[in-house]
Amino acid sequence: MKTMTKSLLLSLAVAAFAVVAGAQEFPSEPHEFIIAKMAAAEGRYDDALSRLDRIIEKTPNDSVLRFERAMILIDAGRLERAESEMRTVVTASPDFFDAQRVLGRLLLDRAGTD
Repeated sequence: MKTMTKSLLLSLAVAAFAVVAGAQEFPSEPHEFIIAKMAAAEGRYDDALSRLDRIIEKTPNDSVLRFERAMILIDAGRLERAESEMRTVVTASPDFFDAQRVLGRLLLDRAGTD
């Protein structure tokens, strides 16, 4: 009986660990993402965007990656493309409040220059 109880507890622990481990989300290419962010920080925007585009090709529905791409586009001064990308993010993830805030800032800045 004790052996059965121990094996049952062990199987429950393994099942609980498997559920928790499966719930964690990891970017598909963390190394490439870090290199892209470093390139953007150094001002090499084209390199950063090309690296980020390769990551986005593998996970096209990842709103966080698209948000980061839009932020790099803003830093590079490509505001129209950044606005388009940010609209895509807000449409796909309406609860992404940082994306809504940045899109609003872009629209206000553009309205102020008109």
